Amino acid sequence: MIDLTAHSYRFNKPYILQIIGKGNKSRIVALMEEQVKILNSYMVENLRLFPIPLF
Repeated sequence: MIDLTAHSYRFNKPYILQIIGKGNKSRIVALMEEQVKILNSYMVENLRLFPIPLF
């Protein structure tokens, strides 16, 4: 989660997050609508809409 950027996240349905896991493998994770609302709020409050780590 540390290296997530706004580019890792899909802003429209179906909401997904692409993460890089162990062995440098790409993983797709589905997000629920409530999680999307929280993530959007966090990104707006912290001006994280460009490719720097979100956390």
